Amino acid sequence: MTSLSTKLIQSRFEQLEVGVLDNSTGLIWTRDNVPGGRMNWKDAQEACAKLTLGGFSDWRLPTIKELLTLVDYGRHAPAIDSVFNCESAWYWSSTPLASSPGDCAWYVYFKYGLAFWDSPNGYGFVRAVRVGQF
Repeated sequence: MTSLSTKLIQSRFEQLEVGVLDNSTGLIWTRDNVPGGRMNWKDAQEACAKLTLGGFSDWRLPTIKELLTLVDYGRHAPAIDSVFNCESAWYWSSTPLASSPGDCAWYVYFKYGLAFWDSPNGYGFVRAVRVGQF
């Protein structure tokens, strides 16, 4: 039974030509950061909307719930599966802070896997996502 559970854990992420398929959620993620380095929240949303990768143009900035599914609490610096090329830094989500939707947005700090919010004028990295089509 241990080898079966290990096999299931190891096969959660599948590297594709276009990115990384999360077999748990059906989402396809960019393996690398979206080009452009650190950017503010508005630019992060625009960069994902303009991204064409693998012939697909329906990439978007993930929600905070989606982005948190990538956190691997058994790892740190970065706290994410090694199939991803990831900085130990902040990554934007598309989710605005409910108490202040115009002033703040959520992000994940992949050094430790923490989620927090900041001004949309702050600078973070970006990982895009799209719904997998099977």
